[in-house]
Amino acid sequence: MNRVENTSKRAPFFPNQKAKNVNENNYTALSERGASPAKDKLQNDAKVSIPMGTKMFSRIKKLVDRTPPQDNMEKIENLRSQIQSGNYKINENKLADKVLQNEFELWRER
Repeated sequence: MNRVENTSKRAPFFPNQKAKNVNENNYTALSERGASPAKDKLQNDAKVSIPMGTKMFSRIKKLVDRTPPQDNMEKIENLRSQIQSGNYKINENKLADKVLQNEFELWRER
């Protein structure tokens, strides 16, 4: 059977981390400082920050997922029948406002 040698050094987990002495009694040192091993461990853990854009996207996606789907088929059929019968009336002012709004938005993006 292989005999595993008892080593006093443990290989570091993270790059640039010093090897830790396995035989050290960390609990004694921690108790002298008044800290518990669990609290000390939490203070040394890595922290991750999530960009604000990702957080906002996540919130918006949750809101969209919660909203019930809309059925626009009735509105579409109504418009289709008005166009086919010749009764559909175009609101020229509203159309002109939308065209100008789109042009201004394109101009700002340049």
